[in-house]
Amino acid sequence: MSKLVYQPESDFFVNVNLINFEKCIDEETFTINIGAEKLARIKQYLTNSLDCNIICFPEFSYNDSLFQMYKEYSDLNGVIVIAGSGIETVGNNQFYAYCPVFLPNEETVKVYKKFITVDEKAYSKGRLIEYPNSTQRNFKIITEDLEYVFSIYICYDFLQCDYKVRTDMVFIPQLEGSPRHFINKGNEVVQGYDNFVFGVNNCCDNFRSLGFANLNSSIIKAFSKFKIRANSYSDANEDKLNEHHTIIYDISTEQALKFRLNLAKPVAKPYNFSYQNYEPNIIML
Repeated sequence: MSKLVYQPESDFFVNVNLINFEKCIDEETFTINIGAEKLARIKQYLTNSLDCNIICFPEFSYNDSLFQMYKEYSDLNGVIVIAGSGIETVGNNQFYAYCPVFLPNEETVKVYKKFITVDEKAYSKGRLIEYPNSTQRNFKIITEDLEYVFSIYICYDFLQCDYKVRTDMVFIPQLEGSPRHFINKGNEVVQGYDNFVFGVNNCCDNFRSLGFANLNSSIIKAFSKFKIRANSYSDANEDKLNEHHTIIYDISTEQALKFRLNLAKPVAKPYNFSYQNYEPNIIML
C-alpha cells in the first residue's frame, strides 16, 4: 500500500542535566578529592535530576567513593549518570583517565581518555598516560519503540579523534580553560550532523561550559535572557564571531543546566509560525 510522501516526524524528548561542578582535582598531588561539602552538593544534584534521562558531570570530578551511590541511583531511578572522569592506577605508578558511565541495571562502562594535554602531563609529572587500546564511545539506548545513541569524548579527545558516525548527542566532560577550538569543532559537528554537543566544564578560574545545537533567533534570544550566552559575540578587535550555534558559553559559576532536547527534530525552523503545534528543538528546564 502506498503512503503519503509528507509524513511529519513525531517529537521525541530527552532531558539532560549538565553540572558545572567546582574543581575536585588537587594538582599538587594529582588526586581527586570529594569532601563532605562536595558530596552533599552532588547528592542534591542527583535529587534534582530525577526528571532527567541523563546527568553529566565534568572531568576529574569522580573517584571510587562515588561508585556505589551512582550505581544505586541509576538503577533505582532509571537515570544515566556520566560521572565526569576519574583516575585509574596502572603499571608502575602511572594513571589512565576514564569516564564511568552508569547505565540503569547494566554493567558500568569505562570510556578511557586517549589524548593527554600538556597541562595534564606537567601536573601529573608524566604519570597520566594515554590509553593505548580502543575504547567504547557510543551508547545505544532502547526505549519501548524507539532508540537513540549518545557518545562521550573526554575533553581533548573531542578535538583529536575523528567524529564520522552521527550520534544524537555528544557529551564532553572537560577541565578546559581555552574554549576556542571546542567552539569551532562543536559548530562543525552540529552543522554537519544535526545533533547536540555539550562540553561540561569545571567552574574554576572562569572556565566555561559549552553547548551547541542548530538554533534560530528566538531560541538564541531566550538563552541570552537566561544569561547563559550572549546574543552575539565579538573578539578583542570587536569583530563579530560566528557562534550562532552556541547554546552555552557564559557559565563560569557552579550550577546545573537542565535542557529538554527534541531528538526527533534536532534542527530549529527559521520561523516560529506553524499550524502543527511546533515544538522547539531545545528548551531550558
